[in-house]
Amino acid sequence: MKLVELKTIRNILTLFIAVMMGSPCAVAQLEQTIPKASQDVPASAPLQAGVEFSEKIQSLDPVLWPGNVFDKEVAKALLKSEASTKSIWSKIPTWQAGEWESEQATTTQAVKYQNGQPVTDNSLGVYTAKNKVYLGHEIDKNSNIWQLYDSGYWTNTDHGDSVGYAYVKSHMPGDSDYPDEYGESVVFEVDKLTNKIIDVQQRKTWGKYVPIEDGLMKEEDVHTVYDEHGEPIETAWNTSLCRRKKTFSEHGSDKAKYSDFVAYLKNSGLKNSELGELIPDAPKESVLCKPVPNNELNTDSHNNKSTQVSEDAFGELKQGLFGNRNRDLPPELLYRPPDESFSY
Repeated sequence: MKLVELKTIRNILTLFIAVMMGSPCAVAQLEQTIPKASQDVPASAPLQAGVEFSEKIQSLDPVLWPGNVFDKEVAKALLKSEASTKSIWSKIPTWQAGEWESEQATTTQAVKYQNGQPVTDNSLGVYTAKNKVYLGHEIDKNSNIWQLYDSGYWTNTDHGDSVGYAYVKSHMPGDSDYPDEYGESVVFEVDKLTNKIIDVQQRKTWGKYVPIEDGLMKEEDVHTVYDEHGEPIETAWNTSLCRRKKTFSEHGSDKAKYSDFVAYLKNSGLKNSELGELIPDAPKESVLCKPVPNNELNTDSHNNKSTQVSEDAFGELKQGLFGNRNRDLPPELLYRPPDESFSY
């Protein structure tokens, strides 16, 4: 240790003893002797936990704001992007493929935003949400099952006096917390009588599936809702239990998506010899392309999913998570397969 450093330490100790003896001069001298922390560096940085959902996003075109007449073709032209024209295929674990059903969902956490700052919301609990989903759209010659991430399409939900039109802008693998699926959509609540837009939501959704046991898995999703100006309104975390009704072999490949799957493989840069080992024979018929029962309110033909929600739970959730803005239920749930190493 340098001699200067030793002298500094000795002087500080001497002054400290003097302070303990009650010398006021020593107190002032000690404050001048001890070096101060740099004012350019904060004493402690704020903690960052989880994903930041409260950022402002791009505003919608004023034509799509509440009060205007709704035109689906105009809306699609304004919302369509490069991501909306792409189809993405990805392998999923064999255990995950098949037909799954759930009866209810639980909101485990909810946050509202005031001036962009999160405020805890206590609108938690269980609500009825009957959901049916088919996972796995194609199987290659090596018995790998593939899921389609599709974009650029509409889903409709009848709400009685109004209709909810949801346009799926993008659907793709997600981030580090939900690495396999992420989606963006815009939902318009439209009055049936006047065809005018009552309310608009922009949504971002992350989701995953977690295996529990053979034939049973937990679905987890988190979504943030933004208004037409791009201001965040709320974020909600939901979970539900899904039971498998059919395996992939029982419901089969989707003939309607076969040509898209083959085109995706051919454009992947693989050699012809490799493609020959992957491209499956065209299915003779499609089991997935079948009518949806009349009692199911919401149908997503692209992802082979339908949802029915009780009116009581729907109204309760509107007042809870979405306040008085006549908000719709949480968006279409997106899913993430767990670790590929998991098997039964």
